[in-house]
Amino acid sequence: MSIAVPLQAQSPDDPPKKKPILSHAGVQQQLRISGSAKDSLGNYLRGTGIFVKDNPSIGTTTDLNGLCVLNVPKGAILVFRMAGYAIQEVARQKND
Repeated sequence: MSIAVPLQAQSPDDPPKKKPILSHAGVQQQLRISGSAKDSLGNYLRGTGIFVKDNPSIGTTTDLNGLCVLNVPKGAILVFRMAGYAIQEVARQKND
């Protein structure tokens, strides 16, 4: 598991800043999912936006072949959005 910490520009004259201490306590378990977005005819949909309903900052878009990989919290509801199509929400299965 990796946690991204935003970096800030620092002048060479600035005193060194303390590094943040990161703990895994309270961090929600992540699941790696992969799949594709297709229309009703089975055509792959490139550029489909996929994100977690309760946390839209966790998301991705499908590649040129309609494929994607995304790390999501356990129990996440995924939202699929593509121009010209109805928005779909998909709940992950309990045994995933």
